[in-house]
Amino acid sequence: MKRLPILALMLLVLTMACHEKSHHQSDLRRAEQLMFIHPDSSLMILSGLDSTATFNEEESAWFALLMTQARSRNYIRPENDSLIRKATEYYSAHRDIHKLAWCYVYLSDVNSDLNNDSIALNYIREAHKYSSQLSDTLLNYYVEYFWGNLLSRHHPYDESIHHLIRAKDHASTLHDPYRTLACLNEIGENLIYENKYDDARKYLFEALGILQDDSTGRYKAVINEAIALSYFAQNNYSEALKYINTAIEAASYINNYGNSSSINSLKGSILISLGQFDSAEVCINKNFDYRGPSLKMIREQDLGKLETARGNYKKAIEHLTKYNLLKDSLESIRFNDKTSELNKRYNLLELRIEKEATDLNNRNLQLILVSSITVLLIVIIGLISVLHKHKCLIASMEMAREQMVEEAMVKVQADMSKVVMQERENSAYLAEYIMKADQVIKKVRSLKDMSDSKRLKSKAQLVITPEEGKHLVDMIDLCYNGLISGLKHKYPTLTDLDMTLCAMIKLGISNHDILLLLSINEAALKKRKYRIRTEKLYIKGDTSLEDWLNRYDCA
Repeated sequence: MKRLPILALMLLVLTMACHEKSHHQSDLRRAEQLMFIHPDSSLMILSGLDSTATFNEEESAWFALLMTQARSRNYIRPENDSLIRKATEYYSAHRDIHKLAWCYVYLSDVNSDLNNDSIALNYIREAHKYSSQLSDTLLNYYVEYFWGNLLSRHHPYDESIHHLIRAKDHASTLHDPYRTLACLNEIGENLIYENKYDDARKYLFEALGILQDDSTGRYKAVINEAIALSYFAQNNYSEALKYINTAIEAASYINNYGNSSSINSLKGSILISLGQFDSAEVCINKNFDYRGPSLKMIREQDLGKLETARGNYKKAIEHLTKYNLLKDSLESIRFNDKTSELNKRYNLLELRIEKEATDLNNRNLQLILVSSITVLLIVIIGLISVLHKHKCLIASMEMAREQMVEEAMVKVQADMSKVVMQERENSAYLAEYIMKADQVIKKVRSLKDMSDSKRLKSKAQLVITPEEGKHLVDMIDLCYNGLISGLKHKYPTLTDLDMTLCAMIKLGISNHDILLLLSINEAALKKRKYRIRTEKLYIKGDTSLEDWLNRYDCA
């Protein structure tokens, strides 16, 4: 009878534990069901569990996978891959191929967000190895789509297109028009980058067929503008005009697109090529606010080209002279301000290096103190044990104590060696970082007072290498609190060269200097700015790329 209350209590505890487990599994299952329908609701459910739930090993792995998915679906940038790696280890040990494939998909996605593209590519290949054994169409779509996006960032467009086409086929099987449209749009864009305009239009026209059933017209302006650009590149101005007019009409109904000056600028270029100069002038002036110096500068440049086409060279010179005056004054102010601010950032970087060295020394002292306390505790425990044990146990306890002390000292020595090596590696890395940054800044500064003849002679030495461009991007990212990395995360189609150009614009480097630093001509620079602005950043209204970047906040 005395055991009856104890048994009843144990039964109650087990019942409550089973109920709690069932409750967690129900929430996890509901979050999984909402993941690809309402990802924000899924994240809300999982965030509620994050601080209150007590999971068993299986539930903990499931939660880690779902939380990583939810954060990705809600565009939350990860700090590391520790969460999804926990799920991967569990499902790998338990041979759950389906969930393991999803784990590798998001291991790839997380490392892609962390700019570890080579690692991300290995993980997406692992995901494909498992997904190819399954009949989950949605899983196979994400494997192929992520794979294609990863490759397109490094410009093997033919390989990227191969995977995007397979992703499109999976999206079609799912009867998902938006995922199909996303694939068609990216395939067309990649083909335009390869100058395969006829092939690009094949996929863009297919996208138009899907857009006919889309009442929102979300992509109509973008697709028609891309088709117009492909025709314009082939000098088929009549077809280009037809589709750019459709793009202008569609843009006026879309809140997040607006009356884009990029579309009207393209139309102006088409009309100039057709000899319709008056209509071209209307398009050039249509979306410009003359109060802004940057917009005035763009307008004067476009009008200069228009007057050149008309044969009015005197007017063309007047417009281009105004353009150069506006450009020089604006860029001079920006360059001086940005150079001064960058110098301050360098000073802050030196202070940061000094602080990190001090913190490292403090950690070394803390490690020594903790180790000493650990050894002391072990000695005390050994002494207490000796006092309370029989004499026959003294020898064995002494050996155990000495062994524990030796192991602790070995661990301390290993930890100290690791800390010293880490300090050396950090010091070498930071020294190299400052040296490279100083070299890039010196190269940019040297252009300011350099004559045209000297520029011509030193052209080859002044061109920034891809490595220097990346370092310049890293420095601007550091100076502006993650601006470039945030831009890359929000607009993943930006290439390394696009990011270098954005960094130069943010630094205030003039177009004249950019042409020399990147070793490109003015037409190529204008075309790249145009593509970044319209096809990758989707800048609305009459905002120029320079103004947009100066106002952009990575937060």
